[in-house]
Amino acid sequence: MSPYFAVLGLSIALVTAGTYLAAFRRQGALVAGNGGARTGWNPFYLLALVPLVAMGGLRYATGTDYGTYRVIFNRVNPYDWGYTLATATQEPGFVLLQLAIKTFTDEPAVFFTICSILTVVPSWLAIRRIMGDRVVLSWVLWIGLAFYLSSFNMVRQSMAMAFLMLAITYLPRRRWVYVVLSLVAASFHITALLAAVILYLTQRWKPTMKQVVMVVLGAGVLALGGLTFLAPLVSTMNSRYGAYILEGSETGLGAWLQLALTAALALYAFWVSRGSQDPEVTRYAMWVLLGIGFMIVGTQAVVLFRMSAYFKLFLVVLVPLCLAQRPRSSIHNIGLGAMTLAYYAAHILAYDDLMPYHSII
Repeated sequence: MSPYFAVLGLSIALVTAGTYLAAFRRQGALVAGNGGARTGWNPFYLLALVPLVAMGGLRYATGTDYGTYRVIFNRVNPYDWGYTLATATQEPGFVLLQLAIKTFTDEPAVFFTICSILTVVPSWLAIRRIMGDRVVLSWVLWIGLAFYLSSFNMVRQSMAMAFLMLAITYLPRRRWVYVVLSLVAASFHITALLAAVILYLTQRWKPTMKQVVMVVLGAGVLALGGLTFLAPLVSTMNSRYGAYILEGSETGLGAWLQLALTAALALYAFWVSRGSQDPEVTRYAMWVLLGIGFMIVGTQAVVLFRMSAYFKLFLVVLVPLCLAQRPRSSIHNIGLGAMTLAYYAAHILAYDDLMPYHSII
């Protein structure tokens, strides 16, 4: 596991250094009597992304779907874009990305590196836009709760999640940016389109006890009552997804453990911020609650469980925002950090075929 922890440690150390640099520059601006000055370009933040991009891009035969994506990329014909787009089973944005890369090189490592960039960079930009320079805990959670590691398996969906999270930061003022970035996300994985609609429609909802009960009970009824009636709807996005439901694709113990962890973190955030009326906190809390609902239903269908990732992703900003409302939260940060490292290690050992890590270097 040492490469994974080395990358995690280096990235977090650089992000932490970046926050100190930002604080130093703000202090300098205040001393100069220019408190509104921007802190400028932060090299540590950029450097913090490099090890994550490199690990994801330079891997070889590491990750559940590595072989599948490598075969898909090798089969792409850059000399006939029209035919390739017409016959491809993947979304057009993803196919166009492969065609553009294949026009210049046949090296799969370049393809995986660019996919890694399109996952890590938008995710970082989204977290920065939400958290400002208070990014350390959010970045620890994004890496440690396996949203980063999942990109070693769910390549297309991880890119879609990154762009959709970035899109959210432009609501409600710049809706056209939200629409554009949501369409970019959907061009990598069509499920992002459904997630974007749900996120938009629920952006002003506030999680009340009544809504919590309705979501949990409703999801439980759907999970117990069968999901075959959802197959036609899901098939409109991709015929394979409808087939997954009809054929039955229950998840295993790992899904239940993820559900328990997500619910525990959500309850913890609610407890920490009890009574908070901060619109940002309530919005992210509502989306995490919807993610829990998708996870409950998804225990009976993998495709629906994967949908939950678009919503539970907001845990990485919800928890730090809730903690920011407490004057003394150091012990909470330490506890969350320890829990996250434990989960990170468990995920590396048990999921996504991450061990052993192999690199092309």
